[in-house]
Amino acid sequence: KKIPTQPEYDEEGKYPSRRAVERFGKWSVVAQAFVAAEARGELKGEWKDVIEMARARPEAVKQSTLRWLRRFMVAAGKGAMRLGAPERAVAGLPKPLWGKKCVTASMLPMMVASIVLGGSFLRRVMPDRPLLGPPLHTATLAHAPVNEMGVGMLFAMVARDLGFIIESVQAPFPDCRAKMEVLPGRWQDVRIEFEKESRNFAVHKHDPNGADMIVCWRHNWKECPRGMMVVELSRIFRNRVIG
Repeated sequence: KKIPTQPEYDEEGKYPSRRAVERFGKWSVVAQAFVAAEARGELKGEWKDVIEMARARPEAVKQSTLRWLRRFMVAAGKGAMRLGAPERAVAGLPKPLWGKKCVTASMLPMMVASIVLGGSFLRRVMPDRPLLGPPLHTATLAHAPVNEMGVGMLFAMVARDLGFIIESVQAPFPDCRAKMEVLPGRWQDVRIEFEKESRNFAVHKHDPNGADMIVCWRHNWKECPRGMMVVELSRIFRNRVIG
């Protein structure tokens, strides 16, 4: 019921989003290009609901969210919140939460804090500070990486435990040259490209022949070449292999 983000489209879509990015320049303009194509009569079928969503301004979505938060805070302050009431509207709560006995982990802290503080607390993003990934609970890096630079730093911290020795890091592609232990006591050169998500390798139009391995936080490239090695750091930390 909404225009998908680029990661959402890559998860559910039939074609890779980079095709649209290559054609239109960036993902944020794809929806408007769709509207224009429909207006020119280039699309078959009925797209009225999609066109309405595509024409909705992001500002309007933000205002809608703020209005819901204000209603939520007022309801919390009046003690009007009653989770679990079957098939009944609950003041301040969006309709999908009516009658629910639990909420998502990300929603729960905000709701609890709002109730306890009587509607006087509103969790918000502070624009003058960076957004961090979830805590890693390691002694050397507190949060998960949110960009390519963070991936490179995290890899450098755990490289020896994974059987790598870093020789050099550079700005041009590929990002890193290292030695990799391929057999007990036997090492080979390896060319590494750091990416926050592995699909960014294609988005950045890198040549697969120019690198042997992608080191990423999340591996989500469905079309990754079969011969490309991929180290997904989030899986390593999730399975507690190191750290």
